[in-house]
Amino acid sequence: MTGQDCFPDIENGCTEACKAKMIKYTQYVFKNYMNSVCWYYHDVKILEDYNGNIDYGYSSFSDYKSSIVNGFKEEHSRYFNYTPQLEEGTSKFPDYPNVLNDDNNNNQQQ
Repeated sequence: MTGQDCFPDIENGCTEACKAKMIKYTQYVFKNYMNSVCWYYHDVKILEDYNGNIDYGYSSFSDYKSSIVNGFKEEHSRYFNYTPQLEEGTSKFPDYPNVLNDDNNNNQQQ
């Protein structure tokens, strides 16, 4: 692995096997991140307080991710639906449905 400051630059000693491993690692990490953020937007509830102001409370992405990964769903259920089921013993989010093609198709039909 490379250091955080120089990712994704190749460092001395990287081999073809290293490059292949980094491609797999990068695809896994960014795909899981993308899926977790999409599920967050899908599941976050937009709530209003008594004055009609948006109540953000504990509705941050980090609250969502930590509560679903660490099993603290009940504590934040006011702010989130918890649609995805993680693979047991992992923090891997299931694939979020591809909506890019749906948006493109809808725009072409209008």
